[in-house]
Amino acid sequence: MMKKLEIKSISAPVIGISRFRLGTDGEGITTLVAFQGCPLRCSYCLNKECWESADHFKHYTPKELYEEVKKDDLYFRATGGGITFGGGEPALRADFIVAFRKLCGKDWKIRLETSLNVEQSLIDKLAPVVDEWIADTKAERSVAYKEYTGVYRQRFHNNFYKLIDKTKGHGIPRERITLKVHIIPGYVTEEQAGETAENFKKYQEGCKVEIIRYLDNEELAKKDKNTRERNGKRICEILKALRSDIAKRYGIDLEERDCSHKGNCAGTCPRCEADIEKLEKGLLEKLENKIEISEEIKKMIDQNKDSKSGRDNEEHILQGDVILPPGLPENPDNIEGEIQEFHDEPLDGQVLQGEQVPQNPDFYQFKKIFYKECAVAGVSFHIEPNDELWDELEEGMEVALIRDKNNSHDKHAVAVAPLSDYAGDPEDYDFDFIFGYVPRTENKELATMMDAGYANKFSAKITTLKKYGNPNDRIRITIFIETNEKVLVRPNLLRAQSLSHSELEDLTEQLAQKGFYAARYGGYPHFDLQFPDKGERIVYVHETYYGAILYLMKVVAKDIDCLNFDVDDYESLDDCEAFVMTNIIGPIVVNKKENSFIAYLPLKEYRATSYLPKSVSKDFESLFNVELSNIINYDIPLPGTKE
Repeated sequence: MMKKLEIKSISAPVIGISRFRLGTDGEGITTLVAFQGCPLRCSYCLNKECWESADHFKHYTPKELYEEVKKDDLYFRATGGGITFGGGEPALRADFIVAFRKLCGKDWKIRLETSLNVEQSLIDKLAPVVDEWIADTKAERSVAYKEYTGVYRQRFHNNFYKLIDKTKGHGIPRERITLKVHIIPGYVTEEQAGETAENFKKYQEGCKVEIIRYLDNEELAKKDKNTRERNGKRICEILKALRSDIAKRYGIDLEERDCSHKGNCAGTCPRCEADIEKLEKGLLEKLENKIEISEEIKKMIDQNKDSKSGRDNEEHILQGDVILPPGLPENPDNIEGEIQEFHDEPLDGQVLQGEQVPQNPDFYQFKKIFYKECAVAGVSFHIEPNDELWDELEEGMEVALIRDKNNSHDKHAVAVAPLSDYAGDPEDYDFDFIFGYVPRTENKELATMMDAGYANKFSAKITTLKKYGNPNDRIRITIFIETNEKVLVRPNLLRAQSLSHSELEDLTEQLAQKGFYAARYGGYPHFDLQFPDKGERIVYVHETYYGAILYLMKVVAKDIDCLNFDVDDYESLDDCEAFVMTNIIGPIVVNKKENSFIAYLPLKEYRATSYLPKSVSKDFESLFNVELSNIINYDIPLPGTKE
């Protein structure tokens, strides 16, 4: 017999609560509740906090959350607003939301902003209680979706079309489903997003579609620096007008007063809260449950939504600082390069933000070859023994070579400085920050090539570092020159492969009998897959009810090299390749309660033909490091990792 849902026993970690969102999450005034936990690892994630441990955030029961947000009950009932559950992935908290609906009743709208990339059973639970769905498509192309989110798109696709049927069964029209389609630099072009939006409108008639785009640095610079303050004041004015309208409509005495607050406004203050309490008391005495407001106030709220829209009021703006590498093509199909760090500001009215280094793991660099090795001259002149710069320098550290054309002592002078202090323009550089020069005997040819336009072809790193000793030999550097030959660079990330019960038995048996594990991996389309290379590490994972069984393995052979391990069936087929792995550590059994990050990972979807997202790879590294330390009782880095 199914156990009755106990509201008291449910709790959920909440990243933040954001009030007074006008027209941002559907109609009316809404409050955003952002949950911790997400199965995706989006490159331009707004709320990277949702990936952190649940222990870092305040946990609410449905009752506690209801008591926290009900202060805006009047606004919700008057405008058709309510609670928007986001995150993170709110669908992971299905039981919580079902229990919350029982507390708030039907007067509030419950909206869900979701990727739909969860188990179908969670969507089944939510369909009867969610009024409006805001489904985030991320990317329509499966390859771009995988690259951008770190997971496969199939769950979104399946759940969306099943949701259409389920909402129909619960009397929810398609107008209550909004599709968010993104223009994502490096992943989805404007043309592709427009095509996706048109297809949804054509084949899912009735569903709303919003196109979301990012502002780049140049566009952000053009925005008025006072925009956010004006938005805050506008919200405050709308709330004040709404309260005044209700007071006049229901005959409640409410003193009108001008707001003298300057600058950004959160939309509330003690006076505003006092007005709300007075209105609620007056409505209670009149036994008014349904609250009407004027068409003029509704129009003000709608106009607030439209003021944040782009052309034809369908294109909304995600404000954020998108930093792309030089030469990154607009067409995501042709990406060759590494995307740099992305910092992002929250949406209007949203208090949450995050940052993440996007994953485009396989990228190409031009091959670098040895040019020369030399000492750095003038170190004792530029760095005192007690200078803090000594603490920043280390062997292996990359340094900048800067052409100093205005040097009165040496017309071929090439300065050496910390790479972090140099922005790439020698004309705009303060040479007080250098720690020496390439010696006169070594710089003429180098300076000539740099003057000829090849400065960006040279790079250098510290190979010897001595704080004391011979003044002319304290720092030595190796200089490299970049060729036109491209080489594939692999990241230091883990891969992962899901194992069924029978596959786990096969792995265990092979390790016990042979000391290695042989397997084939592949798929279609073959050219889209990132096959493991010799030396790379793979986490083998078998999901259990309480957690997972893990092995950390290392690729020691592939294809014809498998013959060295008496593997007969080594030849590559059209869509798969042969590999031999040895065991680094495992098996280890992990519990979801003790390792909460495991609970939100799509373990059964992992394939060895792609890398794990950076944050997930890091979590697994930490887990195995702890296990290794427990085994040998000594804290050392995991084999194959960098300190």
